[in-house]
Amino acid sequence: MDLTRKKFSKAAKVSLLLFATLVLSTAYFTPHPAKGTSMSNFPAAHEDFLGAASYEAIFDDATGTADPGPNGPMPIIVGPNVRVNAPQQAPPAGLLGRSETTVAVGEDGNALVAGWNDATGFRQAPFTVVSPLPGTPGLSGFGFSTDGGLTWTDGGHPATYAATTPFFSGNVVTRGDPWLTVTDETGNTFFYANLGVFQQRDSANNIVDAGVSVQRGSFTGTSFSWNDGHLLSAPNAPFDFYDKEAIVAKGSTVIVSVTNFIGISAPGTNPANCQFAGGFGQIEVWRSTDGGNTYQGPAIAQPDQTDLTDANCLTGVLNQGSDPAIGKAGNVFVAWTRGPFFFNGSIVTPVTEQIIGASSSDFGAAFNSPVVIRNIVPGRQSPPVGYNRNRYNDFPRVAVDKATGRIYVAFQDASVAGNHGIGGSGTVCLPGSGNPSPGPPCPTGQRRVMLGGGADTDIYLAFSDDNGATWSTPTLITPTAGDGRIQFWPVVTVGPQGEINVVYYESQEVRLNPDPSVIECSINIGGGLTRRSIRSSIVDTFIARSTDHGATFQTPVKLSSASSNWCKGTTNIRPNFGDYIGAATVGAKTSAVWADDRNTILISGTPRNVVDVFYTSARTIVGDVNGDMKVNILDASMLAISFDTRPGDPLWNTAPDLNNDGSIDILDAAILASAFQTNA
Repeated sequence: MDLTRKKFSKAAKVSLLLFATLVLSTAYFTPHPAKGTSMSNFPAAHEDFLGAASYEAIFDDATGTADPGPNGPMPIIVGPNVRVNAPQQAPPAGLLGRSETTVAVGEDGNALVAGWNDATGFRQAPFTVVSPLPGTPGLSGFGFSTDGGLTWTDGGHPATYAATTPFFSGNVVTRGDPWLTVTDETGNTFFYANLGVFQQRDSANNIVDAGVSVQRGSFTGTSFSWNDGHLLSAPNAPFDFYDKEAIVAKGSTVIVSVTNFIGISAPGTNPANCQFAGGFGQIEVWRSTDGGNTYQGPAIAQPDQTDLTDANCLTGVLNQGSDPAIGKAGNVFVAWTRGPFFFNGSIVTPVTEQIIGASSSDFGAAFNSPVVIRNIVPGRQSPPVGYNRNRYNDFPRVAVDKATGRIYVAFQDASVAGNHGIGGSGTVCLPGSGNPSPGPPCPTGQRRVMLGGGADTDIYLAFSDDNGATWSTPTLITPTAGDGRIQFWPVVTVGPQGEINVVYYESQEVRLNPDPSVIECSINIGGGLTRRSIRSSIVDTFIARSTDHGATFQTPVKLSSASSNWCKGTTNIRPNFGDYIGAATVGAKTSAVWADDRNTILISGTPRNVVDVFYTSARTIVGDVNGDMKVNILDASMLAISFDTRPGDPLWNTAPDLNNDGSIDILDAAILASAFQTNA
């Protein structure tokens, strides 16, 4: 075998370890591991750079449900919470876990497509070689709706398609990190971006990473299908390694941003650590200007920042988690997180990060130098106690006002409260046994337990009116900074009147049991470690809205009608609730999808909470049918002619179903009548 073939074979062996989003459980089903998964050319110290954890077996054996708590103020109308995915099946019939959500909505507001990470794909090729489940393989699921999100059809996994690269050929299978967008030209061309692998293993029985998979689909009547696919491979694959892609479309322009952990072969560097994915993350952008028929790139928005004076490639600055947006004319903007800083494989303390952006004026063909949007104190190292990794992401999200071209970036920041745990950063030894927890070992018969929860991050919004060259002072979105709660993973969207909608998670890190000796949360976080805490992570999804272009925000409104206790969700994947959530605004309605564990299934006769994908809508202006930012007699006039219309009728997207019964009728008029001349 020649040297080139040897290098390729070694690089291929790491691909099963590096499925950057999902983790398989062996609680009920033990897969036959791919040959070579115990050895890797990918530097072990670099695994912390990936968007998610390493590939290993997990299963948390906790049960129970959480008190949803009281509803907050409701200045906007929230629709019913609807489960998007089909009912889940426990092993061996399937695997549990649907999370890391995304959604796109057609222009009429009725056609929606949602995506998520799907644990069942680990029971299919190429991820297992023993008794694979039938059906289309893949680690990304999708669902669709043709009635504005009232009902959903689980579509399974996107169809595979053939692709040829210089290093491998065959059918491409999704491996997670799903991201959806839709063109605003026709409203019926949807794009689904995922990380991809080849369905066929190589001659050494290794899974082969493929790059970024972009599939294009459309509705025909009440059915939806994926029509074709394109593979975007890293320039130096298989030594380069793609992670955390995102996609956006506008008209005939499609932009895909991605992190490339480049292979480094510089003189004096150690090939064992550097040659495969040895870099600290390079932000790259692919583009299409013909509606997704062809793609060009990648352009480099952020060069790799590995310090090559460290021969083992363990010193540098991490760049990860990009999100692109398309502005006016040929403007494209990409934001991401820079940091932490690493020295000789260890994170430099105090831990710091920056929200960074780069702009292009030629549809993403080339980018200006990156600009610092905000220096933040990250929550990265202190996630909610119910999250089943030792870290989580501080990635920003981007949106553009189509009318003005103003760019908005939403992000989380712990600068007010600091990145120590809510309720204290200390630990204590309590009676018990089991896997070790992070921290010093306890005496025999005891185990280490956290006294506090995750770091208190708050959500902010900054804007730019010059395509990202300069930025406003960020506005606090959540009511009070440092409020003892974790607000995280914001998604910003812009409505037709310029209103700003930010959907996000909020976790209350609270003690449900007054007895301080009770361990409420016990979560396997990987590496043979367990995080234990006397607190629980009680999580809800919220929306905050601004009608003055982001200067101020109204009181946030709860979207989830039931809280999730992240310590109780039964899942076969890591991360248990994903790395992000999704939202989209079309007309007066914002659609949101998130991971939620309110439902239970019976496993061996015991009810167990499972993590599903849930959807709801929020009307941003209560009863404002004509869009003048008030509820008045003109709205009643428009509503009067729309009695008994249904989804699909022309007025459905403008006339509000105020009582959420699926029709616009006399009951809605009665609700509206009481609100005349009330400001929205």
